[in-house]
Amino acid sequence: MSLKKIIVADCGAVDVTTCFCGRDKPYEDCCGRVHAGAAPVTAEDLMRARYCAFVKGNVDFLAVTLHPDERAGFNKADVKEFCQSVIWTGLTIHKKTRGGPQDKRGTVKFTASFIQGMSSGEIRENSLFERLDGRWFYVKELN
Repeated sequence: MSLKKIIVADCGAVDVTTCFCGRDKPYEDCCGRVHAGAAPVTAEDLMRARYCAFVKGNVDFLAVTLHPDERAGFNKADVKEFCQSVIWTGLTIHKKTRGGPQDKRGTVKFTASFIQGMSSGEIRENSLFERLDGRWFYVKELN
């Protein structure tokens, strides 16, 4: 993903060639559908949509897709401030375990790359997802 695409996203425009999550589809046909209310089919789909929510600063989506048992410590203002302080430069999915359309739980191991100030950084995480009432939720980072 090019830096230009992400900067354009921060200004409210949407790149029509590829989704921010790295799939070869327009945002509107990929994570944009999930942001608009379509249910993600897999845990990976939700992981990618949450990454795009960080790119776009969509804190409401991040809050609503957080597992209900984990929402107490979620601070929208802090997350929004973080989103505005970084330029996201890419998402790499390393491994998926379960998390398919018929599963109740799954994990997604990923790296999200970013630039903050004059430094580059990465978030590496193995995330746990759980399906409740037919919808996927992010639960927590696994060690």
